[in-house]
Amino acid sequence: MSYKFFELDSQYHLIKNKLEQRLKKLLDHKQFINGPEVYELEKQLEEYMGIFSYALATNSGTSALLLSLMVLDLNAGDEIITSPVSFGATANVIRFVGAIPVFVDIEEDTGLINIHSIKKAISDKSRVILPVSLYGQPADMDQINEIARTHNLKVVEDACQSFGALYKGKKSGSLSDLSATSFFPSKPLGAYGNSGCVFTNNKEYMEKMKKIRNHGQSERFIYELLGFNGLMNSFQAIVLLEKLIIFEKELKLRQELSSHYDEAIKNLAPDITLLPIKKNRTSARSYYVLRSRKRKQIMERFRQEGRPLTIHYPIALFDQPVFKNCCKIYGNPNKTRQYMSEVFSLPLYPYLKAEDQNKTIQLLKEAIC
Repeated sequence: MSYKFFELDSQYHLIKNKLEQRLKKLLDHKQFINGPEVYELEKQLEEYMGIFSYALATNSGTSALLLSLMVLDLNAGDEIITSPVSFGATANVIRFVGAIPVFVDIEEDTGLINIHSIKKAISDKSRVILPVSLYGQPADMDQINEIARTHNLKVVEDACQSFGALYKGKKSGSLSDLSATSFFPSKPLGAYGNSGCVFTNNKEYMEKMKKIRNHGQSERFIYELLGFNGLMNSFQAIVLLEKLIIFEKELKLRQELSSHYDEAIKNLAPDITLLPIKKNRTSARSYYVLRSRKRKQIMERFRQEGRPLTIHYPIALFDQPVFKNCCKIYGNPNKTRQYMSEVFSLPLYPYLKAEDQNKTIQLLKEAIC
């Protein structure tokens, strides 16, 4: 294989010297968990997000999602409306707090959560709407927030794939009561290990989540709340601080590469279908995803050439063994299953070489002939 689905070497060489300088300081002060770099990162993230006042760094995107639900004091049997197209963490955290995931339909063109299906799924047990900003693109958050206000529900945006995206000029992560994002290494803003962040403009939520994130402690050895270890380690914070400096530049590179894919692939319809980006928003382009009924033969052609291709995500969450007997489904699950049988992802990262991208495009053309 001449190149990978994702690589970090090119980016690392850009930030290597400053990383080493920061690492030396970390090794000198030895505050390896939740050290001063973590607080510096939180301040930088708050500035980046703008209107949202608070950022709380965590040790993973999953921890960020879990904190977002735990702070809401949900009860066993409460229902959380969400999308069946996501990484497993989205539904895992719902079950962790004792709630029931209610999976609704998706939009057939984007894969995002379907607004009309949300409305139909609301019951007297509904407490939260948890939309997924899929592949880097936010859902229609204005409509979701309006539905939530009408029915007295909370909204938690799963922005684990969309840090850096915009919705009507506002940043993903600043669009709801609470939002969680991931800084997994392959994300647009990625650490060198697991880490994440919760965003909110609610001071009461933030103070409570600080305790939950540290085993529920109000002070050392005083356990006021049920909590867990969600603290970020300082090394991940230094990586993210350096990457945040070049983040907007890298977002632009992702957009340019995605546009090149778009122009080259749009004429391959109907064999291959582009997933549209809605006019009132942008995508962080965490993944470059296409649809095709010929996915199997496309995957085989790439395998023959030793070229990378993957699927985000192969199985709907309502069909996963762990959730099948403890969830509710609204709408037509077969449409979601059909969607998930067709999607696949092409290599996309800021420093993907033009020749490698063009080879991927050429293979796609060959595969559908």
